[in-house]
Amino acid sequence: MKTHSTRLGNCLAAAPAFAVIGLFFAFAATAAELSTMEKITAQLDGCSQRWQYDYDDWVELGAHELGPRELEWRRCVYGAIERHIVPKSSVADSYRDLIAQDKKLTVSVTAGEITRKQRRATLTRLLDLLQQQERQAAKRAEADTQKYLEGELARMKDMQRFQQRMRRTMTPRF
Repeated sequence: MKTHSTRLGNCLAAAPAFAVIGLFFAFAATAAELSTMEKITAQLDGCSQRWQYDYDDWVELGAHELGPRELEWRRCVYGAIERHIVPKSSVADSYRDLIAQDKKLTVSVTAGEITRKQRRATLTRLLDLLQQQERQAAKRAEADTQKYLEGELARMKDMQRFQQRMRRTMTPRF
């Protein structure tokens, strides 16, 4: 039986839409986010079971061919991303753009305009950009947090100085 991480690794190799989930996993740190990851993984497994789409069999498909029920499966994956990743992401619009791009590219595959391999290469490039955006957003959030904490520390020091002045003022001098 495959573990969730093995399944996710296979998904990442087979369908770039799942790489979005990988990005989320890479940035997750809290227990709540781990719980969300479990929900996402369960939902992705549910998508595969519901649509009986095996992402491990993608290599046997033709260059301009979708797997049986792949389109429904992809829609299910989009829904999981929209429900579990987009609401918590600082670059939510980029995830939505990625989904829109995946939809366009999938139509292009079926129309014979591009191959599955070209779609994957394009999505991989977009995912790399999305990962950069996530990292930049994380750095900005970290800098904002640092700035806030420095401000709070300065405010606390000011309050301590004020309290010390008040003590000196209120202490009787003989």
